[in-house]
Amino acid sequence: MVNKNYGGVRNSAVASQPCPSDRREVKGIEIALLWDREITYKRYLIDRGFDCEVVTPATLAAPFFSTRVCRLLLVPAGFGNTLYSGILKELRATSMFIKNFVKGGGTLLVSGAFSIRDAYNWLPIKWN
Repeated sequence: MVNKNYGGVRNSAVASQPCPSDRREVKGIEIALLWDREITYKRYLIDRGFDCEVVTPATLAAPFFSTRVCRLLLVPAGFGNTLYSGILKELRATSMFIKNFVKGGGTLLVSGAFSIRDAYNWLPIKWN
């Protein structure tokens, strides 16, 4: 259990661990922000003591990127609105990698899409 205190609000999150069969010490990032460019939300999280990096969804499919070194994939608000980002198309294209991350014990946190169209059909769960 990881406890973080930011902005006077206490938050607890379960952190996933690297695969037990991997004996190497793997230093990873706490939070991977899935976005298509640098955003100020990254600075906000770093200022509150989190280790995070902006990762494009296409990077999830790259052979050099391992989701085992990441505890949380976070999709910030506005991902479904083209005024904010063009990331929705990439999220749909890499949905299998995101699904495998969640099935492997990773945590996915998705904020509001800011869109009226179906922006959640790439999620690794059935949505009613």
